[in-house]
Amino acid sequence: MLTRQQKEKIISELIEEIKGAKAVYFANFSNLSVLDLNKLRQDLKKVEAKMKVVKKTLTDLAFRRVNKKNQFENYPGNLGLIFTSADPLAVAKTLWNFISKNEVIKIVGGIVDDQNVNQADFISFAKLPTKEILLGRLVGSLNSPLRNFLWIWQSQLNKLVYALKAIQKTK
Repeated sequence: MLTRQQKEKIISELIEEIKGAKAVYFANFSNLSVLDLNKLRQDLKKVEAKMKVVKKTLTDLAFRRVNKKNQFENYPGNLGLIFTSADPLAVAKTLWNFISKNEVIKIVGGIVDDQNVNQADFISFAKLPTKEILLGRLVGSLNSPLRNFLWIWQSQLNKLVYALKAIQKTK
């Protein structure tokens, strides 16, 4: 059993994590083995995220002190908190990849940029292309009119060159 000082320390650590996080995801990991949990933590560490398992009452107290609504305080089962101060999309993709391999873990929801996210929102968020892919598509879209314009001019110049060569051969 934890003492009051230990609980206060855990709550203060959670408050710091919540304040510094761009996203907090809530995951139900009730039937996840220890090996799989460690693998998940390693995968999350690669994308600058960390997972904490804390009692729901302490989690609720921490969220109340930060003035954020913990929409999963009455959720039955174990909940893990996944914090990230980096890219929430990369963490969502990592979690989604892990979930697709291990169906025993479920994302219940979360908070991304102070907006509550449910499971359906998380799934659509996780299936988005990465930032690099979206930027590449944008650059390609911006570049295509210029490329098409140059192609048209080049084809007109080619026609001129072919016409001049034909004239040269006849003379």
